[in-house]
Amino acid sequence: MPNEKRNKVRLLTALMLLSVPLAACGTGSVSNSGEKSQTPSVSANKDWTKESFKVVFFANNTQKQEEIDFWFGNPLRKKFPNIEFVWQPSTPGYTLPELVATGGQIDVFFTTRGNFETLAYGHDIQYDMTELAKLHDVDLSRIEPILLDEVKRTSGGKLYMLPVQNNIQLLFYNKDIFDKFGVTYPKDGMTWDEVLALGSKMTRKDGDKLYFGFSNQGAGQVIKMNPMSLVKVDPETGKVQVNKDPKWASLFETFFVRPYPPNAVFQEFFAKNSAPPGILQFYKEQNTAMTTYIASLLGQQYMDLYLGDLNWDIVSHPTISGYPGLGTQPDPIYIGMTKLTKNKEATMEVIKYLVSDEYQTMMARQANMTVLKDPAIQKQTGADIQRSGVGKNWGALYANKMAPLAPIHPKVDLLVVTELSKYANQVSKGELDLNTALRTAEEVIQKKIDEELAKGK
Repeated sequence: MPNEKRNKVRLLTALMLLSVPLAACGTGSVSNSGEKSQTPSVSANKDWTKESFKVVFFANNTQKQEEIDFWFGNPLRKKFPNIEFVWQPSTPGYTLPELVATGGQIDVFFTTRGNFETLAYGHDIQYDMTELAKLHDVDLSRIEPILLDEVKRTSGGKLYMLPVQNNIQLLFYNKDIFDKFGVTYPKDGMTWDEVLALGSKMTRKDGDKLYFGFSNQGAGQVIKMNPMSLVKVDPETGKVQVNKDPKWASLFETFFVRPYPPNAVFQEFFAKNSAPPGILQFYKEQNTAMTTYIASLLGQQYMDLYLGDLNWDIVSHPTISGYPGLGTQPDPIYIGMTKLTKNKEATMEVIKYLVSDEYQTMMARQANMTVLKDPAIQKQTGADIQRSGVGKNWGALYANKMAPLAPIHPKVDLLVVTELSKYANQVSKGELDLNTALRTAEEVIQKKIDEELAKGK
């Protein structure tokens, strides 16, 4: 495999792993005893920028050192000149269950919502930062409330994590395909019906090449971030809701049936593919005019690598009937210290900086969606982006209101998303009708959930 292609695959995998379900590891535990006694008293006037300390970051993903350095390591080294920043990837001998079993050091655990709860709670490494946050004057009121409300719910009012990066879905489009077929570009504020109608004008076979006017991001992300904020599993009872709540049928019809009519173009594609067209067809095959995708693709290195050869832009995610002005649910990356954290005072200062105006502004200027609700910071989005990202419609990130985060069952959320995605793809291909898919999915998933929850009894 050529180096360029190999790098694209690696980076796209890393990007997706920040926003789609990660494979849960085997379970383990750390004793709850002594959690309160571990909370240190703070030297109120200590200048942490002059202190020497070590901080170890850990996440179950495929990111490389240079990526972690860009987002975390380099900014922290600049803020804390004497810090020893260590990125510990999940590798043989240093997987999460192995680190838990050996009492290894994990000062900051970070991953996306759902993944954080499943992995941290599943291994009992979560740590309540409530008192430390108060002692270190971490102003939580600056953070988008939507991103904090679900933290409090899943943790029983505790503060096991804080959002450090935010993410939503946008509509990416290839201007050259629009120009080729003489179709007007999409714009912010379009409805789902308008986007599908626009896409239908470009779905065709031209010579030997298939063109798709529109396609969703992968089913997992749609299910996880759906604008309807539908509950997959009742957090209290552990009962699957996808065949009980009629809105799930509406969601499947909207996202997995209507975009893929059984015409000759999609039939030819599905004859050779297990899932609908997606980001690979958008950036690699360059035969998809519009696709929904996560905003984290807008990082400079990702844009240069995947979108550098495209004449592209973005608009807000299309809104669906009954939810005017509402975009997708966010899919934030959360960070939190753990029961394996060695220096909790220093780690709290690190986390405090990562949610500060200074850091969030710097990241916003690199086209990272801020977790803060400050419009002044939001308006600086993309200001430092160069090359393939110059002149893009950065306002699309904030054109819609974020949909409220649907409550999740932290122990089984990843399982449900993964299993339900399989049925969504079968519906899109026409292999299962909608009613059969939802009924079967609920039965199969409920059995898996019951088995999983029984392990903890």
